[in-house]
Order: sequence, then C-alpha cells, then structure tokens
Amino acid sequence: MKDCLLLKTNLIQILGNNFVDLNQLYQTSSQLIKQKNLLQTQLIQLHAQNEYSQELLNICSIFEKTLQFSEKLNIFKKKTNKFNVINKLPLKSSDSCVIFVSLINNYGSIIRVSKNFQEVITSYTNQEVINSSLNIIIPNQIYEAHQQQLKHYLQNVESTNQIKNFPLQIGNSKDGWAIPLNIKIQYHQIGEQEIGVSAWIRKQERNSNQYLSLLLDEHEKKCSPVVMSQAFFESIFKEVYTQKQIHTINMNLIAPALYAIIDKCDNQEEKETYIIKPISKAQLTNNQLDYNKNQSYFNDIFQYNEIFCVQFKIYRSQSKFINLAQLELFQVTKVEQQQLKYESLKLLNIQLTKFCNYNLPNQYETIQFNFKQSLYFTNKSIEDIQSRDESTFSQPTPEMINQSSNQKQNKQDNSLLKYKDNMISFENNHYLYEEVQLQNEKEEISLDQNNITSRNLLNQTLTLNELDHLQMIQGMSSTQIEFQKGKGSLQYNSQTQSNSIFKSKNNDQNIEQLINNYQFTKQISTELLDPLTKQTKNLKFKELTNKVITLPENVPNYHKKPFLTKINQQEQSISSMKTTNSKTKKEIINSIKSSKRMLGLIILNYIDLQNFLLTQKISFDYLDWNSDLRIALSSILTNLYMNSLVNLQLLVPKDPTKTTQYVQLFLNQMQEQRIYYSNLTSEYSKGDKDKIQQFKLIMEKKFMYIHTIEGLNYTTNFNLGYTLAMQKSYLDSFRLIPQSYDINSIVTIFYNLQLFDDTLKEIQDNSFNDYSDKMNQILLQQQYNLVSISLITLTCAISILPIYQFIQKKREQILKLMTNISPEKLKQMLGTTSNYLFQIDQELTQQEKQKNSKKKVVGFLKQSENLSQQKSQEYFSNISIQKKKNISQTSNFAKINFKYLLGSLAFFILMQIYSFSIYVIINMYQDNSINNRLFMDQLAEARHFLQIYVGTVYIGFVGKFAPQTLPTSQEYLFNKIKQLQQSSSSYLNNIYSYQNNFYGHSRYKQEDYNQYIIKVLEKNSCDVIKNNPKLLSKNIDFDYNQCKQTGDQLLDQGLVQSLKSVFEFNGQISDLYDIDDSNQFYIALKNLDSAKSLIENPLVIQQISIVIQQLNYFLKIMTNELFDFWIIANLALLISQLTATIIVLVFGWYRFYERIEKSLHDTKQLLEVIDIDVLLDNSYVVSYFKANR
Repeated sequence: MKDCLLLKTNLIQILGNNFVDLNQLYQTSSQLIKQKNLLQTQLIQLHAQNEYSQELLNICSIFEKTLQFSEKLNIFKKKTNKFNVINKLPLKSSDSCVIFVSLINNYGSIIRVSKNFQEVITSYTNQEVINSSLNIIIPNQIYEAHQQQLKHYLQNVESTNQIKNFPLQIGNSKDGWAIPLNIKIQYHQIGEQEIGVSAWIRKQERNSNQYLSLLLDEHEKKCSPVVMSQAFFESIFKEVYTQKQIHTINMNLIAPALYAIIDKCDNQEEKETYIIKPISKAQLTNNQLDYNKNQSYFNDIFQYNEIFCVQFKIYRSQSKFINLAQLELFQVTKVEQQQLKYESLKLLNIQLTKFCNYNLPNQYETIQFNFKQSLYFTNKSIEDIQSRDESTFSQPTPEMINQSSNQKQNKQDNSLLKYKDNMISFENNHYLYEEVQLQNEKEEISLDQNNITSRNLLNQTLTLNELDHLQMIQGMSSTQIEFQKGKGSLQYNSQTQSNSIFKSKNNDQNIEQLINNYQFTKQISTELLDPLTKQTKNLKFKELTNKVITLPENVPNYHKKPFLTKINQQEQSISSMKTTNSKTKKEIINSIKSSKRMLGLIILNYIDLQNFLLTQKISFDYLDWNSDLRIALSSILTNLYMNSLVNLQLLVPKDPTKTTQYVQLFLNQMQEQRIYYSNLTSEYSKGDKDKIQQFKLIMEKKFMYIHTIEGLNYTTNFNLGYTLAMQKSYLDSFRLIPQSYDINSIVTIFYNLQLFDDTLKEIQDNSFNDYSDKMNQILLQQQYNLVSISLITLTCAISILPIYQFIQKKREQILKLMTNISPEKLKQMLGTTSNYLFQIDQELTQQEKQKNSKKKVVGFLKQSENLSQQKSQEYFSNISIQKKKNISQTSNFAKINFKYLLGSLAFFILMQIYSFSIYVIINMYQDNSINNRLFMDQLAEARHFLQIYVGTVYIGFVGKFAPQTLPTSQEYLFNKIKQLQQSSSSYLNNIYSYQNNFYGHSRYKQEDYNQYIIKVLEKNSCDVIKNNPKLLSKNIDFDYNQCKQTGDQLLDQGLVQSLKSVFEFNGQISDLYDIDDSNQFYIALKNLDSAKSLIENPLVIQQISIVIQQLNYFLKIMTNELFDFWIIANLALLISQLTATIIVLVFGWYRFYERIEKSLHDTKQLLEVIDIDVLLDNSYVVSYFKANR
C-alpha cells in the first residue's frame, strides 16, 4: 500500500513540473497500475482467509478512496449514458431506422430521424418528415386515438423503464398503401429541454406477403379496413371501390366469419377464411343486413361472385384507446371451378356455425341459415357435374347438408378434416401417378444394347388397335397421327370422345410437305394427360393452386452469388472507412474480423470455381457425344445404302466376283457402327443426363417420325430418347435379316435421318454455346477474384493511415486533459495522498512493536527498491507544483515504426505481379480451349457431312432407276443432293481457316501441335499416326496398310487435300443428276465408275473418317492436359493471393495496429490514475466523456 501511495506521489510530482516528460509519466503510471493490481490480489487473498483485523480494514478503506480509479471512472461513464437509446436498440441494419417523437414542446411531432430513414421508408425524404406530425405514416382513421395513446405514455411509469416491442404495425405510405413495420419504442430524454419517445422501425416486407389493418368495433361486432396492400385491393375491391373509400367497406358482408375469428383467436395465431368479392356497390349496402329479404344474395354468390381463400396471421394491438387487428396475408387464392366454390361455401358455413349462438337472434344465425338454403339448391344443380367428373371429392346429398347443420361441433370439425384429407389425397395420388408412369416408361424403353424392348414398327403392318397403343408411348396422350394415301387423308385424334376413330379430311399432303412443314415450324405441340388428370380436367385444380396473388419482392438483382454480394458490401464499408471521434477499439477490431470473414468467403468462391473447372472438363468430353451419335448413325445408314444398292444390282463392282466380299465388308462396318451406336445410347441411360444439360435437352426434345407401310404414310411425335431406341430397333432388324431389303423402307429411313440429324445438330450447337459461355464465365470469375482481393488487401493496408491519425488525435485529447489540471487540484491530491501515507507509516511503526502481528501483515507486502528511503516529511517537502504547464514531445513517444507495414506492402506487390501473370496465362489457355473445341467440331462436322453426302448421292440412284418405289417425288431427292453439293465448299473452307489458326496462336505445348496435327493436315497422315502410337486411341480401328493403300495413297497428300479430292469426286456424281434421261445417266455413271470406282469411294471416306477421329482424340488429350494445368494454376493463384493477404493483414496491418493501439491504451492509463473528483472539476474533461460515450 505504501509503495502504491509513493508511486502516486511521484506521478503528481511529474504532473506538477513545468515540463512534463511523457516517457517518465507513462513509466510511472504503468508501475502504479501494476502495483495497484498486485495489492488488489493480495487483499482478495486475505479476504478469502477471513483475516478481518482492524489493520486490514484500514488498508481497504485507503485503497477504496485513493486507488480505485478505473471503477469510479466506469460509474461516471454509466451515468452519462443513462438515457442513451443507442445502447438499447439495434441500429446497424440496412432495413431499419430511428425516429424521435417529442412529447413536450412539439407534441406528437417527429423532430429527429436517423440518416437512413428515407432509405427505409422510401416514400418520404428526411426533410419532409422532420417537424411533421405522425399522421404522415399513421392512417387518418386511427391518428386521434394514437395521440391519446401518446399522452397516456408519459403517465405510465413502466413505459419509461422498458422497451416495448410491436412485432407488426401497419402504417401507410405517401400514396396511401400499407407498409408493414416492426417497431420498438423507448422513453428518451435529450438534455434538459426535450423528452419524448425514440422508435426503432424496421420495414419487414418479406416473402411478398400482403397486409391488412382492421379497426375492430366490439359494440357492433364488426371490423372495417384502415389500410391495405395495393395488390390485395386491386384483386378484390378495385372494380367497386376507390382507394379513398377503403374505410367504408363492410368486412362482415364480404368476409362474414372474419371478425369472429379475430375475436376468438389468440395473438399471432394463423387462421384462414373466405372472402366473397363484391360485383357492385349495391351488393354491399346496408339493406343487405336484412338477410330474410335477401335470400337471393347468397344464391347470387355461387353464380356470379368470385371467392378467395385467405390464409393469414393475426397481430392484435389493443388498448383503452384503440383496438386494431393487423393481418399478415400469406396466401390469397382464387377459387374458380364450380365444384371448389361449392366446397368453399360449405367450409364457410361450418366456420359460421362455430360462432353461432342460437339463444340470440343475430346476423350469424341468419347468414348460416341462408347459406344452408343456398347450398341445398346449389348442390342439387351440380349433381350431374359430380357424376360426370368422377372426382375424388366426396359429395354430400341435400339430406346430409340438412343433417350436418344440426350436428354438434365435433362432427363439423370432422367434416372439415375429411374435406382437407380428400384434397391432400388428391394431390398425393396425382404425384404418385407421375412417379409410377415414369418408372413404367423406364422399363418400357430400355436403351441397353442387349435388351431391345421398343417396337419394331417397320417390319409389321400396324392395326388400328396397335396404333391406338402406339400413341401412349412416352406419355403421348395427345399425339395426332395422320394417315395419308394419295389424295385421301384420315386423321386420328386421341382426344375425341366419339366412338369413330377416323374422320375424313380433304388434305393432299405428302411426306415432302410434312418434312417442309416440320422444318418450318420446328415445334410440335404435345399435351401430357394421365388418367387421373382426365378425371379432374374440368376441376382445374392446377390453375387453382397456381393463382396466388402475391406482391413482387422489391429486392435488387445483383446477378451474383450471395457471398459475392457480401464481399461487395464489405469492400464498400472498408473503402469508405472514415475515422471520427466515435471510432473505438472494438469497431476497429471488428473491421479486421470482417476482413477475415471476407477472406473465408473468397476461399469458398475459389473452391466453387475449382469444382466448376472439373465439371467443365467432363462437359468438354461429353460435347462429342452428340456428334459421335450423329456420325455413327449416318455411317450405319451409308453402309446400309451401299449394301442395299449392291444387292439390288444398282451398284456393281468392277470385278463381279468380289460382290460378296463387298457385301460382307459393308455389313461388318455397319455392325461395328451399330455396336458403337448402341454403346452411346447405353451411356445416355446411365445417369449422366442428370449432370450434363445436353442429355436433358435430348430427353425433352420432341421429334416427328415418318412411317411408310405399303404406301400408307403417317407421322408420329416422339421424344428423342425414345427415337434413339427405335432407330436401334430398325438397325437390328436389318442386321438380323441382311438379305431382305425393302427400297421403300430404306428411303423412309433416309428421310427420317434428315430430320433426326437436324434436330441433334440444333442441340449440339446449343450445347457448345453453353460451353463457351461457361468458359467465358470462368475467365470473368478469375478476373473478378484477382481484382477484388487486390483492392481489398490494398484498402486494408492503406486504411492504417487514417486510423493512425485518429489514434494520435485521441492521444492528444487525453494529454490535453492533463494540461488542464489546475495546480490547486494537484496540491489537493498531494495532500490527500500524504495524509494516507502518514497513516501507513504510523501503522508500520506500531507493528514493529508487535513482531508477531507484523509478520502476518508485512509478509504480503513487497518493498520497492526504486523509491527513496528518506522519511515522508522530507520527501513531501521537496515536491513543488509549478504554475506553468507544458508537455514535452519526446522523439521516442512520437515516432511509429513503419517497417512492418512497408515490408508487407512490398511483398504484397510482388505476389500480385505473380498472380497477374497467372491470370494472363489462364486467359490465353481459355482461348486455346475454345479454339480446340471449335476445330474438333469442324472436323466432326466434316466427317459427318461426308457420310451424309455420299449416302444421299448413292440413294439418288433409286430416284433415277426405280422412282416408283419412292414415297415422294424424285425431284425432292435431287434437290437435296444439290443442296449438299453447294454446302461442301463451306466445310472445306472451315478446315482451311482452322489450319491457319494453328500458325497464328501461341498454345500450350505448341511444339506438340506442330509435330502432330499440322503434319497430319498437310503431309503423310498415315505415317504421322503410325509414328505416334502413344497418341493412338484404343477405340479407333486404325490399319496402317489399309490407310496407305486406300484411294491410290490419297492420304499421303495430307488430310486437307484428301478431303478436297473426295468433295470433288462427290461433286462430279452430283452433276450427273442434271441429266434427265435415265439411260444417259446410266452411261455417264458407268464412265465415271470406270475412271474412279464408285464402290471404293465409301472406303476412302471411311479411312478419312478414321484420321479425323484420331485428330479429335489428340485435341481431346491436349485439352484435358490444358484443363489440368488450368486447375493447378487456379490453385496457385488462390495460394499466392491468400498468402499476400494474410501477410499484409497479420504481419503488417494488424501488427502495426497493435503498436499504435497499445500507445493509445498507455495514454488512457493516465486518466485511470487521477482522482475522479479532480478530473470532473474540469469542464473540458466532462465534455470529452459526453462526446465520446
């Protein structure tokens, strides 16, 4: 205790000097606080040992009066914050604000608002509200009652000591519509002149709910609207009332059970009732209260009025001045179908019956009676409808209705529950049917190559019953199947309810017109109707559940992920950080914590991006699935055409003995491609369609299929999933019966291939566009991450400067307090301290005489070696208090070391340069990925075009030699050949352009492209593939000898020249179709065949196709390596940026902040060692605490 008093005396002496040495002042105050804490610990230990001697009590008394600085200071701070509403209410929210309403000078007026008031209550500005009365946000009908409530507020003592919470209060906006608010109010005093109420207001428009405020009249048992949401008004009242007439609406007439429900239910309870929309003002006049004369009113409801089912939550605001019910409307559902209107009126009748008191003749009994009569006639009028609809609802008879009106309460409740159970059962059965139907379809259409269960429509003549079953495949309940033969036309419509299946139509459409029409519209409308839906079609249950009236959410769309929005908000808060006198250590620390949370969100963002890269790597491979499917199908059909033409002797080899050999060759190739096609369809059925958008498109896409059976032409609509299986079934039939050929069927397959291929090509293009967009999205995301984390970290680093200025300002303010302590007060402190020090000396002197007692007391005391051992009288006589005051600014105190911050910023800049270089690489590789994908698609398209072109050119022989077998005119076929001939040049030009592209771009592993892909395009393709066995795909049947020998070593010129030669030869065949005479066409064809074998042309195309496959495989390998590098680079970018950020924040910003914060803390300790009464004697000190509370 003596040591503490001596240190305090030294502190007073330092403050009394003419020049105050700050370093000495800090050192002495730090020692004093440390010694005081040690003494306090010892006193607590003595107290725990029950040492209640008189000496201990004396020491405790001195400790309380001279050394408990911080506790006294805290008491003073609490007194200054006694009426501070900010400490009571949550203000830091973007959707809340605070207003102050005066209860003295400007009674009932708003005299203060928070700055963000106009952002929360958007219909008013701050200038409009200040000094205005409360009726700008309170409806006029309840304003006077609210004023009375405010007067009563001051008289209630409890009101001034607690916060009142109102979960829902509905105010009105500037345009008169409802504003839902959550309000908390508290008594608030501003100085000595103003007393009033502070209200924390939060706007709570959420979930697009609607709101209705009702004024309740307990005497007349009715309720009238005060204010309502605009959407609710427009849906029910707009046609009859204007907005200004809202308060005149009699809610008892349009919602008969509403008042009783509100009156009987508890606060914040959820209920539902029915509202009858008025069709005229006359329907809601007071004359309607005479229910006995207006029986027709209830009959009119069923025929003319609209009925709404309303689900709501009740909030009661009740006092002796006002009785309000605030309703939050969750759902307002329109009941449209007659059957449901009938059921709704039944439920409304049950609600009214609950509130009836049969001992008193009032309006509820009259309404209930009239409803019962109305329901009786209504039920009778719709009995026919009930029998036709076969609805799942249990319909009551008139006798049941009369009986139910006399039953007890529990039976009526059971009726209500039974009706709701029926509704739930209906929904469950509906969805259950869909699940069962999907399972049946999955079993019906198996895409496994070893289990073909789809119909073989080609090898059998369909009967009418079979056609009837055909329409049900894949849920095709409304498919229209048209049969055409010559000029006669028959149409079958599955929706007709008559017994006749066919109806005659004067229609002269052939297959050619059907194809053109399909290509023009590109859409075939279909409607899915399961048996349960048919039963309830007139019920319009889906329309009922979907017609929910809701308010639009007033939320901005940032087109970003939620955590990105939070990061943006955090960036704005950090970049706009301005230090003021109200800034405290807690707020600064919170800023650092927010930055750490922000870094966590960025890590999650990178993880999300990493997963996205892996997904796109898989998606890149699956983009080939569609094109592979098209190529496999076209290759199968080309070999089928060739085999058919050879068997029909429309195409003859130069050596007739090799006919069988060629037939077997084409069959083998068709079989290989058929197996490949089957594997692709099986891959589709393994669940990948749930992950890749392309498969989903295939499942949903509708396709028109053409059938020809013995001259009978008709079309059906399938989805592509089923068409895949059906095509496989066709191909299996030709594999099983290779010698049975039907020219009509072959040509039909050709027509379907054209439509099928166009549809798949459209899906393929959309898939690639989606892939390109995702790649660009990755690049933009990388750019955003790079820029955002750089700006955030740099902002955090730079923000240390204003914080440093702020803390320096605080220190200067505290030091100024020390200069304002008067010499008289210092002498008073010195006198008080010296008196207690004399008491301690006397106590110690007395204890020396009592050695035993001295050991107990002195054992807990620690003698200071640094203090003077002179007697107290001599010590105090040497202390002088100077009148002149100044504070010496020593260099050690003023200088702050910036080396941590500068070093961290230098490292940060280096790491950001490294991050930017990675970003440049990623940008380049993104271009590589897109270019590789484009070139792969062009190669695949060229390969597919070759198969389609040669197949179409050769099938044209049928049009020349056997036109009578075609289901359409031969000109359509010849025009198709000419279109293909004209488009061949575009495919070749695309290959040329991408060939040049490899020279003009810098690529990942450019040398591999130079040594492989460029040589394949320009030099000996077969040798390049042979010399790189590691790059040869196992799924490609590459034969080097066959590749070299085919087409007189055509591929030795390179792939580009080989394609050019094949296109030119097919163009020569196409030119022959300009010859009209079939004999001359035959002669010209023979001459061309002798110059270059027609039957060898498909074999050359097959070898070119293998080379193209190999090129695509190489590009796929290179792109996968590119993705792997990309993923690693993204991870490196994450690590580098996080490392830079952590170093700047932890080793730079936070370390530097700790130093200056410690300096501020040391400065504040000066206040803790000064007597509180000395501090409060100075008006500057008092104003400082009030300004910084």
